[in-house]
Amino acid sequence: MCVNDVEATNQVMDAFADAFGDEYVHETGPKAGSEDFGCFAQAVGVPSVFWNFGGFDPEFYPDGPNRAHIAVASGRAPSNHSPEFVPTGLQPTLKRAVEAMLTAAAIWLQR
Repeated sequence: MCVNDVEATNQVMDAFADAFGDEYVHETGPKAGSEDFGCFAQAVGVPSVFWNFGGFDPEFYPDGPNRAHIAVASGRAPSNHSPEFVPTGLQPTLKRAVEAMLTAAAIWLQR
């Protein structure tokens, strides 16, 4: 089972909001499915945060290009394991994913 560490999650969400804007950071709550990610952190006794990344073309979603983040937050946007997931393309998706990873890692690297 994958359960995010509350303190680490809050730190990552705050960092993401500072880096990308509050309108793009949403807590989605529990999801059905299977994810091994949390087991790795539990095995070595460290906190972990699993997040979803919405690297899709907002034109494909009914809320329109300026409100695509609402589709993600409400669970209406397909996730990366869905056959309906349509990423924007290598760029800008990869650039933003790297920015997110570096933003989250910086919280602990700056200590």
